Amino acid sequence: MTNTENGLIPPKELYTTNYDNVPAFQNWLCIVNPNAGASSKRKLQKQFITYLKIQPHLTVIEWEDKNNFKPVEDSINTYDYIIAIGGDGTVNRIAQAISGTSKKLGIVPLGSGNGLARTLGISTNPFKAWKQLKNAKPFLIDVGMCNNNLFLCTSGIGFDAEVARLFSTSNQRGLFTYIKLILTLALKYKSKNLKIEINGTTFNSKVFMVTCCNAGQFGNNFYIAPDAKLNDGAFNLVIIPKFSIITLIKIIFSLSIKSVKSSSYIIRKTINTFNVYAESPILIHFDGEAKQEEISVEFKILPKHLYVLK
Repeated sequence: MTNTENGLIPPKELYTTNYDNVPAFQNWLCIVNPNAGASSKRKLQKQFITYLKIQPHLTVIEWEDKNNFKPVEDSINTYDYIIAIGGDGTVNRIAQAISGTSKKLGIVPLGSGNGLARTLGISTNPFKAWKQLKNAKPFLIDVGMCNNNLFLCTSGIGFDAEVARLFSTSNQRGLFTYIKLILTLALKYKSKNLKIEINGTTFNSKVFMVTCCNAGQFGNNFYIAPDAKLNDGAFNLVIIPKFSIITLIKIIFSLSIKSVKSSSYIIRKTINTFNVYAESPILIHFDGEAKQEEISVEFKILPKHLYVLK
């Protein structure tokens, strides 16, 4: 059966690529999350994965059980270039395994938000993203830690963590679903009493959400901290106090047009560590994955701790 009969029609130049500028594929491991992304893109994703599997000397494995990463992690040890083919959750989990080492992380984004990939300028078309990897160079970025949990783009407490939890259990993906969940939850979400400690100064406030940003966006080009940089050794801290639904709509609009930094409703600081204390356990998210509830939360940054291909 030919590639065309398979429905696989990748860009012509991918078949004639000169790989002199990139490491031999023997050193590349592609880790595919077959469950990532919107169902509307499944056909393109299957085409791309089929294309990968016919590449000579390239190892492709699938991470099928999201609750068991060990078989994948065991494979990572023998490769130098680890290519994450999935969404932000896949990228995050692989980064946990190779952060602080000389291994390089490449990304072919197949998720819904693709926050880190978009920040790095990587195409959301898998064939185009793969072509970009040909000429990519290793680039050191900072890594965020929240109670010893790694994040690359954002980690948050409060409203955005609740949105992440709902989004992860939704049968629908994509930007429209994300905005719909935000508006629905905003009508009933109650701000939390939090104590925030920054550089020895403590203040108490009723807070809608606290977001720690290593990169500027949540994903889908929704920018919470447009000035954030991946390699400056600092976080952009964004605190949104309690407000009305009308104010929320204004903030959502500012996120979508990258003008949130000028919003008068938001408190912004540039720091490298801070602590948050809640009256009762509160949900946290790491790169959009809502995982655990804590009362005391410490954020800190690890400068230039992960190699990514850009």
